[in-house]
Amino acid sequence: MRHPSIKVVFAYWNMLRGERPAPLRTEINPRGLGSALGDVFLLDMPEGRFRLSGSRIAEALGHELTGEAFGALWLDRARESAEHALEVVAAEATPLLLGLRITEQDIPHPAANFTRGSWSELRRQGTLPATERRQAPATAGEMLLLPLIHPHQGCGRVLGVLCPAAMPLVPAKRPRRLDLTAMRALGKEAQPRKGMRLVPSAIAETIIGQHGHLTVFRGMAGSNSEKTRQS
Repeated sequence: MRHPSIKVVFAYWNMLRGERPAPLRTEINPRGLGSALGDVFLLDMPEGRFRLSGSRIAEALGHELTGEAFGALWLDRARESAEHALEVVAAEATPLLLGLRITEQDIPHPAANFTRGSWSELRRQGTLPATERRQAPATAGEMLLLPLIHPHQGCGRVLGVLCPAAMPLVPAKRPRRLDLTAMRALGKEAQPRKGMRLVPSAIAETIIGQHGHLTVFRGMAGSNSEKTRQS
């Protein structure tokens, strides 16, 4: 955890839950979130739709999220993993910290008009100018997903925080999407650290359980055995 808002919200949520897996959704008081409120969002479960989102999230992503599906935030290559992470938070009452890359989707630009004698003369006569795609600039970020319990119904909502490493100087003018770069399950002993200490998402998807300070991974590289390491 590196961003101040991530630290504030996790500490507040952790304090509320005490010895329970997660606090009740009715226990969350916006005043307890303090200066982090602009970075906070709330998801209705099991639909996974944004019930509300903070103003700084809209500025960073270039659009309002209320009513949008969680999966719609992500690039195609990251969507399935991100939706699976949300399912784990809800089903297992496990808080997760995600590492992000925040970027615009590739934006089409008309190809430049070349002068006579350039390679453009090799195109078939009479065709329209070609379209090229340029990679938009990206910035790193973090997302925190925290379960909230509804009595007798399990996880009714997920409290989240979304923070880019640096806010844009002006609000984003094009919708931006998220790429998933890493994932980390947060235990009771989780503390803010200098480094993110996140598990690469490809490895995180093989986590099948945690026992105290130990993390159990599904066997990899053709092995059916389970592998255990200290967190």
